[in-house]
Amino acid sequence: MDKKYESNDIVEIIENKVQDLCIRKGIDFSSIKLDENFDFNDSGLMDSLEIVEFILYLQTQTNKTIDISEMDPEEFTNYSNLISLFCKQEHID
Repeated sequence: MDKKYESNDIVEIIENKVQDLCIRKGIDFSSIKLDENFDFNDSGLMDSLEIVEFILYLQTQTNKTIDISEMDPEEFTNYSNLISLFCKQEHID
């Protein structure tokens, strides 16, 4: 049986990956304010390729698939939207 991910699980996965990214880029993680308005692209933390890699990472970690091809980019570049997106998607069968 697949693990059901709650929003706090997704938050932890995202925060851990953002911490790793900050370390790689030499950015102080404590300077990043991950709140409902945080946008990974607008903040300069991730470019479009890194966002796609980030979503692939989240899919792997949660065993969920997200089809971003027909979505507004804000839906997957905004912190709170990304959490909601992964919480409502179904598991891969």
